Amino acid sequence: MGNHGVKLPFGGGARLNFVPFEGTGFYRNTLRPELLSLGNALIERVSNPFFGVIKTGPLSGPTVPRGQLLRPYPQYDQVIAVQIPAGMSNYHAFTLTANRRFSRGLQFQVSFTASKYLSNTEGPEGAISQNPHAGRMRNYYDISAEKSVMNNDIPRSLVISYIYELPVGKGRKFPLDGRIAGMFLGGWQVAGISTFKSGYPLSVSAVNNNTSSLGGFQRPNVLRNPSLENPTASRWFDPAAFAQPVPFTFGNSPRTMPYLRTHGVNNFDFTLQKYWGPWWSEQSRLQFRTEFFNLFNRTAFYQPRIVFGDPTFAQVFQTLPARSIQLGLKLYW
Repeated sequence: MGNHGVKLPFGGGARLNFVPFEGTGFYRNTLRPELLSLGNALIERVSNPFFGVIKTGPLSGPTVPRGQLLRPYPQYDQVIAVQIPAGMSNYHAFTLTANRRFSRGLQFQVSFTASKYLSNTEGPEGAISQNPHAGRMRNYYDISAEKSVMNNDIPRSLVISYIYELPVGKGRKFPLDGRIAGMFLGGWQVAGISTFKSGYPLSVSAVNNNTSSLGGFQRPNVLRNPSLENPTASRWFDPAAFAQPVPFTFGNSPRTMPYLRTHGVNNFDFTLQKYWGPWWSEQSRLQFRTEFFNLFNRTAFYQPRIVFGDPTFAQVFQTLPARSIQLGLKLYW
């Protein structure tokens, strides 16, 4: 299966009162990349031609940085277009499903998907996605450089669900003698969902935006593959594989890193249940149910800190919930 989208809303959309969050939307007033070669001359203070005309704000003083006067719209601070139709997406996948209808007490479904999801933006919800930095652009004059896997790309996914009536009790393969034994030992069902998925790709940003592009985002340089064979919470990837770009340049780290991902899913949820009835009508039944979430109590980590320059860079501080068990009693009539 596949899906290709063009002219999609680019960048984060408008939020409260149509005011976009920082980094969302498409910044129209950034410096052209060839001007960054001017280096320190961009931040030198020069005479402000708008002095006395603009009464408030950063352009009201007698001087301004030279870079301000080289912007496409020097009389403004920021000019932001919200949801311009410049985004693209490309999703292709292979899916294999096996389904057994309820027969002889057993029903199951197995679904496996191998896929790849490419895009050059996170779309209207980019600012609140799994990787909020993935919605930010470095060079607004080179959209193609932002093409990467989507922040919710899951290349491998396997989900197994099942229901099985244990063959013990009245009318089943192993009948029980005695009403009491049948009441408590017969008629049980087991069910569950087992999920195995790849993690989400990470998007690494730099805490020090030294581009001086007046709107462009900064990502670090990638020196080598930062993936580790045995990642831990204190060192999910190799922080030394990244470096701060030199001033007035953009880092080469991609928008998202397909080879650097969050912890994948390896989870088993399990249910054991039993019905008594029917009694006064065909629908009257009593159900006892016990549910185990994260049955084997496996540790699963949230994403690590992904801002280069942060002292906690590459560390994980949160885990998903541990095993939980809940009991239920429900009457149907």
